[in-house]
Amino acid sequence: MLVPDLVQPLALLGAVVALTPPLGAFIARVMGGERTFLHPVLGPVERLVYRGLRLLPDRSAGVGLAVAVAMIRGLTRRRAQTIRNFWVDLTRGVLYVLLPLSVLLATLLMARGVIQNFDGLRAVTGVGGAAQTLPGGPVASQEAIKELGTNGGGFYNANSAHPYENPDPLTNFLELLALLAIPFALTATYGRLVGSRRQGWALFAAMAVIWAVMVTTAIVAEQAGNPIVERAGVDQAAAAGAGAQAGGNMEGKEVRFGIGASGTWAASTTGTSTGAVNSFHDSYTAVGGLVTVSHMLLGEVSPGGVGTGLTEMLYAFASQANNNGSAFAGLTGDTAFYNLAGALAMAAGRYLPIVAVLAIAGGLATKEKVPAGPGTFPTHTPLFVGLLVGVVVIVGALTFFPVLALGPVVEQLLQGTGQLF
Repeated sequence: MLVPDLVQPLALLGAVVALTPPLGAFIARVMGGERTFLHPVLGPVERLVYRGLRLLPDRSAGVGLAVAVAMIRGLTRRRAQTIRNFWVDLTRGVLYVLLPLSVLLATLLMARGVIQNFDGLRAVTGVGGAAQTLPGGPVASQEAIKELGTNGGGFYNANSAHPYENPDPLTNFLELLALLAIPFALTATYGRLVGSRRQGWALFAAMAVIWAVMVTTAIVAEQAGNPIVERAGVDQAAAAGAGAQAGGNMEGKEVRFGIGASGTWAASTTGTSTGAVNSFHDSYTAVGGLVTVSHMLLGEVSPGGVGTGLTEMLYAFASQANNNGSAFAGLTGDTAFYNLAGALAMAAGRYLPIVAVLAIAGGLATKEKVPAGPGTFPTHTPLFVGLLVGVVVIVGALTFFPVLALGPVVEQLLQGTGQLF
């Protein structure tokens, strides 16, 4: 079953590769103040915003987009006193990038069955004759903002595992593409703004390598199943025919998605700051859980069984500090300690990096550009890609390996001996 499980991530990567150049180029034009095909419609709205109109949707994602572009300007400007206007960048990012994409995605999701109404609760009679209540709401529009804005908060508690938010494999693919599209496209934006598209593709390659390794590891680990269950004599092998079963560790996963789409989503949502889920990470194998928490601990640059208490706490603070929002559900976080500590982690994890990035960008913008010479290290070669991936992984491993070793790593080793937690 491993080959079919890899079909969706491969198709997803192909779609991201195809979408990155045009979307990245469009973002570069928008943030550069150039006229686009949307200006006849949205130009008047932009001018109203500058005169006091407030925008609510996608503001969080717009802030991240504006900070990223500010950093790029810091690298490209020389002897400049500013890196332009934050409010202008925020407005343009929301109006011309996030809002149109959200409308397009919401329309596609509605066409596939994601609900969009203002009905609230509706009493119905089920197939078996029992009365039940179905919740309605503007789900498609919120789902689009959730994924494109890498926000992650679901309309329903089950998030993107709920059939009203994510009814079938096609909507699952579209939502995955939405949460990856802009982060990957920004590499093309970078390449255009610095005047070297090869440098943009080098950054894309580094990000794609880390993402692909994480996705593959998660899928392989989940398809291998839970060693505790295997020792109990339960057949976890994939099978077709009369005894058809998906095989592997299907606990906490939706049958309509299976292990491939679930593992791809888990690695993708923790590789970005999205946090949306279509399966429950606390039910992953130890190695599968290791993928999700490690991806966040690397800075989001891309357990079968319960999960140990240490792993759950580590996941919680990694998720909060990295603006992710997903969780290992076994942790009871609604206490005075976790509320206060989590709030501090969210504040520090969000605002301190933004301040640091803007300070670095402002400092770089004031410097003079040094011409490339024989001693200049090229930043568009495979060697640079390898070094960049190595630095990200090694620094992350050296920083967090001790706590990972005490959490998911030791859990996986002990599961092999039949020990439960």
